[in-house]
Amino acid sequence: MLDTSGAIQQDFQLCYPLVSDNLSSKWTEAAEKIAAFTLCKKKSLRQFGIVDGENSNTIAAYFMLPALFRSKVKNVTTVDSAKAFIEVINPLANIEQLSATSEVLTAKVVCKGNLTNLDLQEFFVVFEHRAIQTETLLSAVG
Repeated sequence: MLDTSGAIQQDFQLCYPLVSDNLSSKWTEAAEKIAAFTLCKKKSLRQFGIVDGENSNTIAAYFMLPALFRSKVKNVTTVDSAKAFIEVINPLANIEQLSATSEVLTAKVVCKGNLTNLDLQEFFVVFEHRAIQTETLLSAVG
């Protein structure tokens, strides 16, 4: 299943059709609420390395999610939680090499692009030393 492009998304859509549709259709609204909640808690995107992300809440909200759901373990920071969930790498980086040497045992979203301004170009799910490319950040997370 991991070798077939789009198989995971199709399987998820077949098993959970309402969840799949709701996630994509309501993400913009949910992202705005996540951004508003984060700002009311006086949290900044700068802690994640994002300098110019205030105008793209639909993308910035992915980095804010781990802050909302992070572990209560005292030595795990918000930034550590975000990096365990989503990572942005240089657009020229070799994703196959990165995934082959990954020590992470759970699925992780990896994006190629520029974190400071949230200019993300390619999206992957790294799982079991494999990188599976997705069309959008939402499909990589979902």
